[in-house]
Amino acid sequence: MFSGLSRSFFSMMGRHSKFVCRAIVMAAILISASQAAQAQFSMVGATKVTFRGTVIDSSRKVGLPNALVTIRTDYDEYRTYTDSDGEFVLEVAAPKEMKDFEIVFSHPDYREKYFNTAFDRAIRGTFEAKVQSGQVKVKHYKTKSQLACGDTLSVGTKDGGPVSAQLTCGNQTTFALNLPDGNSLSVMAPTAFELKVEKEKVQVQGVSGSAITVGLTAVVYKR
Repeated sequence: MFSGLSRSFFSMMGRHSKFVCRAIVMAAILISASQAAQAQFSMVGATKVTFRGTVIDSSRKVGLPNALVTIRTDYDEYRTYTDSDGEFVLEVAAPKEMKDFEIVFSHPDYREKYFNTAFDRAIRGTFEAKVQSGQVKVKHYKTKSQLACGDTLSVGTKDGGPVSAQLTCGNQTTFALNLPDGNSLSVMAPTAFELKVEKEKVQVQGVSGSAITVGLTAVVYKR
C-alpha cells in the first residue's frame, strides 16, 4: 500500500516539477527585484567611493564600538566594523555597484538603521545642489540660494527640525547636510558634482572618473 502511494506521489511530483521550478525561479526574481527597489543611494561615475564616519549611541552621545557597517549593492555586500571610538572607513572600488545601494548600520543591542531613513523627516520636497569650484547653487522647494566657501544655509524641513547645508573648500570641495537628531551626510570630491535628495533617495552625479569620499554620522537607538 505504502509503496503504491509512494509511486503515485513521486509520479505526481515528476509531472509538476517543471511548474514548481518555474515558481521557485519567479519567486527568486521577485525577491531580487524587491531588494533592488529598496536601494536608496546612487553615485554614478565615481571610480572609488570611500565611506568614512562615526556611529553614535543616541542616549550617551558617544561613538559606538563594534557596530557593523554594510554597503549593500545589487551584486555584493561590503562590510566593516567601527573601532573603539565608533569610527569606520570602508572603500568600494566598483563603479557599477554604486549605481544603486543601501547603507545599513547594525549592532546586537541597537535597532538596525537604514541611513536613508534619516532623510524621511528632514527635507521637504526635492533638494538639489550643484557644487562647482568655490560655490554651490541650491534649489529647494520654492527657493534658490547660492553658497560660497564657508557659508551655511538653513533648510526648511517637514517637521521643523534643524537642517543645514554647508560648503567647505580646500584641495577638494565638501558639501555637507546636517540632519535632525545628529545625523549627517557629506560628499567630498575633486571635481564639480551634483547632489539630489528626494524623499529618501540620494543621488550624486558628475563625478565621472573621480574618487570621492562620503562622510556619514549615524545615530542609532537601543532596542
